[in-house]
Parts: sequence; C-alpha cells; structure tokens
Amino acid sequence: MMVDEQYNGLSSGYGKDAVVQLVRAFASEGLPVDPESWLRAYFVAGGDFRHADSINKLVTEMRSGVKHRVQSRYVDNIFQLISDRVQSRSSTVETLVP
Repeated sequence: MMVDEQYNGLSSGYGKDAVVQLVRAFASEGLPVDPESWLRAYFVAGGDFRHADSINKLVTEMRSGVKHRVQSRYVDNIFQLISDRVQSRSSTVETLVP
C-alpha cells in the first residue's frame, strides 16, 4: 500500500498519510514500531530504495513519540482487511500446491 503511494514521495502528502496510518494500525495490534521491520516489508512489497530514508525517518519519529498529523487514507479496520487478504492468499496457495 505504501508502494502504491511512492510515485510522489513518502515524506509528505498521500505517501506520508499512508505510511503513518499503516504504522499506527499495525502498532495498535501489538506489532512493533521498528524502522528495520518496516523497511524490510516495504522492500519485499517492491518499494523503491530512494524512499527508504523517508520511511526510516517517519517510523523512527513515531517510535520516539512524534504525533504526525495526517489525513485518513484507509478504513479503521485496515489491519484486519490486510490480514484477511494474506490468509486468503495463503490458503489459495496451499490448495494449488500438493
């Protein structure tokens, strides 16, 4: 989802909104606000290296308690929707692979 917004940068605008809201959603489910983990996920999803500094900076600031003002980009239950999508794909793969 962050990768979809990288075309215009991730340090401001819709890109920043996406990063901050996704980190908050995952943190509220108990996952760590860890820059390394978020960078790994971003790169696995096909993220561009030129935006790594922006993600690192935002996540580091969030971990230290900075409250970023962003516009809502996703529904409140975005974590559950992503989780359901991942589980659905993994069950599809299990049925295709004997």
